[in-house]
Amino acid sequence: IIKKFERFRSDTKIIFDLYMTTINSEGYKEIKNCNLVQIMEGLYKTLGMPKMELRDILIYYFNNSKSSKKILTRKDKRKVKDPNNTPIFIYKANNHRNYLSHLNLKQNKNVFYKLENIYAYWKLNMCIRLYILEYLSISYEDEKIPKYVKEVDDWAKKNKLRFSARVNS
Repeated sequence: IIKKFERFRSDTKIIFDLYMTTINSEGYKEIKNCNLVQIMEGLYKTLGMPKMELRDILIYYFNNSKSSKKILTRKDKRKVKDPNNTPIFIYKANNHRNYLSHLNLKQNKNVFYKLENIYAYWKLNMCIRLYILEYLSISYEDEKIPKYVKEVDDWAKKNKLRFSARVNS
């Protein structure tokens, strides 16, 4: 397993190191979520995948495997009325990265806000972890994924978390 991780680290340049730093350091979830989305894009590109827009890369990750498809709930998959009919979680993740990376002030209504950042952090981090494990062919307990997703969703319900977005004109 160690050899697999060493090879993965080499293949992904510094992206894996950035991921480990992001998840193991203190910091604002707003910044961590921006970093996680950027890391997803970087992993995708460094592993030689076909060229895609960030929105499509995010969709790829959350549809990559049977397990990653379980991470987003029906609520997360509600479509935003944008030209691409993008799922709201993907729409906000994409805009969150653009808002903080490019200081695009037009995106500020469509980013993760307050407690949404904690929710998004859990989902983005789980998606990346599953992707790395599957990429390296390392087994994990797939049956625990729905339990984890339910715990996150229950937390969201308890905290009355509601996603909304307004498509920028």
